[in-house]
Amino acid sequence: MGPGERERQVAGPGAAPASRIRRLSPVLGALAISVSAGLLSRSGLPHTARLSIPARGAAVAALAAAAVLAAGRDPAQVLARVVHALGEGLRAVLGTTLFVVMVVPAWAFTSLRRHDPLRPRRGAGPGWATVSNVGPDSARRLGGTPPADGHRRPLVGRIIWAVGCVVILVGANFGVGWAWDQTHLHEDPVALPGQTSRGDVPRDPRNDVPAMAAYPWREQYFQEAAGPTGGYWPFTEYRPNDYRSTYVNLRGWLRKTYEPSGTRASMPVAWMFGGSTTWGEGQRDEYTIASWVARLAERDGVPLLVHNYGERGWTHFQEMILYEQQLESEPTPDFSIFYDGANEITAQSLLQEAVPTHTLAYSYAKRLFGESIATELVQKPQTSDLLGDALDAYREHSALHKVVGALRGTPAGASPAQSDPTTTTEPPPGDGFTGGQEEENGAVYNYDIDEQDGEDAGRVYERGKAFTLMLSQRHQVQPFLFWQPMAANGPPSVRARAQLTPPTIDIADLLRDHLEVFIDGGHTNEEGARLVAVEIWKHLEPSVRAWYRENP
Repeated sequence: MGPGERERQVAGPGAAPASRIRRLSPVLGALAISVSAGLLSRSGLPHTARLSIPARGAAVAALAAAAVLAAGRDPAQVLARVVHALGEGLRAVLGTTLFVVMVVPAWAFTSLRRHDPLRPRRGAGPGWATVSNVGPDSARRLGGTPPADGHRRPLVGRIIWAVGCVVILVGANFGVGWAWDQTHLHEDPVALPGQTSRGDVPRDPRNDVPAMAAYPWREQYFQEAAGPTGGYWPFTEYRPNDYRSTYVNLRGWLRKTYEPSGTRASMPVAWMFGGSTTWGEGQRDEYTIASWVARLAERDGVPLLVHNYGERGWTHFQEMILYEQQLESEPTPDFSIFYDGANEITAQSLLQEAVPTHTLAYSYAKRLFGESIATELVQKPQTSDLLGDALDAYREHSALHKVVGALRGTPAGASPAQSDPTTTTEPPPGDGFTGGQEEENGAVYNYDIDEQDGEDAGRVYERGKAFTLMLSQRHQVQPFLFWQPMAANGPPSVRARAQLTPPTIDIADLLRDHLEVFIDGGHTNEEGARLVAVEIWKHLEPSVRAWYRENP
């Protein structure tokens, strides 16, 4: 009687199912983890509830472990085989790379020279000796017939050999650089002007202003707020990359916003647009103006979902273009909120003409063209420089160029748009721009604003607002537009506000008696965001209540 039979006899017939359940319990646990991870990663859930990539990897590993256990295999043996297979694969890749980079060039080098490494040069001393009884065709088979002078090659042959070596080295330089680029296509994105992509973040001086003194999280917040990056997006200037941290979280165009409890499908939706004051500079995710509006609506028994589309530095024209793009690609909201003012005036200070622009126009112009924005149409002759384009493409993938760039501390293959602003040609003042603005960490900081800039800002804002209202009417969205308060309402602001027409609601004087909430000229702390949200909610609340009456 075998051990298994004795065990079955002792346990009795009723013990077999229980033993089988105990044996499969790890499988069931792993499957439960995997299924839960799959459900939590579904796109229909809020992004805050979805699992990160490492968590999904752990779920996949759990599923694989479940499959191994269900098959009755020893997990240790399976893991050992997987590790062995990975090691063999890595060895094959490294061996192939070394063969291509070292052996092939060496073979090509000796082939071009037609030199047998086993045959000693004349006067080289002891070494391999020529065998006298080798057949007449042995020289051709072993290494080729030597030149008539024994070992010297004619001039043409030496030139061909040298050219061949240069071609091999140039090709290897390009090939290694190209292979490197293909394996590093998803590196950290390059930061836009005024953004930090990685590395140490300079301490934000706003940590020390009185308006932030009551917030113990301010140091960490400003460190995190300096981290988001973005990439180019047509007509809007840029689109932010996804970003996760304790206090600042971005997904797609949206910053995380407070969500009321309850069924999302039974609530109206509002999209909120604006610049950094809407984005929430100086405020945590759930205490921005958008989040406060959602909190106030929930408090008053009419919960509202608010999507925060605020982008740092944006003007109304940029918001209007994003509004149009999102209306064509996303479910239509019930309300839209636009909160503008400060960036409209700032952006107009960069140009001599009242045209739609953005606050970093000067910085982008320097990086893109090394000159100012052309505010009048100028036709330039179309030329083609094939040689120059080819050289630029080669340099972009050159391994040597990457090494030199790394040693110099500059990004390898950097384009003019990514270059150091201190090495870029200064645009000529007065040619499109009102003057040469200075920069710090890639961001313009000394905007020279006058009264005409304020008037131009109001006029350009009204032009963009006309498109916003037209889009809202076409998609049956009820719009709300607000002109924001600033720490100082000087003559430029007064001239801008004089251009405003309904339905824009001017709340520029809202914080006149609460200057203590400003952390700089335009941004406020979380208390300032709450005060603004209270005013916005006064105008929004009747329409939200009407929505609930129409949608019982």
